[in-house]
Amino acid sequence: RRLQTLHAGDLMGWSWIFPPYKWTFDLVALEDSSAVALDGACLRKKCDENPTMGYQLMKVFAQIMSNRLRATRLQLMDVYRHD
Repeated sequence: RRLQTLHAGDLMGWSWIFPPYKWTFDLVALEDSSAVALDGACLRKKCDENPTMGYQLMKVFAQIMSNRLRATRLQLMDVYRHD
């Protein structure tokens, strides 16, 4: 079941933030795409070394997660609504 469609410039994946640091969703590209992968362990270390940067980064990802959760909730409500 498709939950969301991402577009150019959208961020995907936050498994690097939370243990056990494993990807939990599938992603399917519907057309030729490119992506940038970051080293999660290195990024966590940088956040630990610079809490101000880590906090700013967490605010960005928390907003993305909140928006995606809200969108998924609305989509599921639509799928399971009773007419």
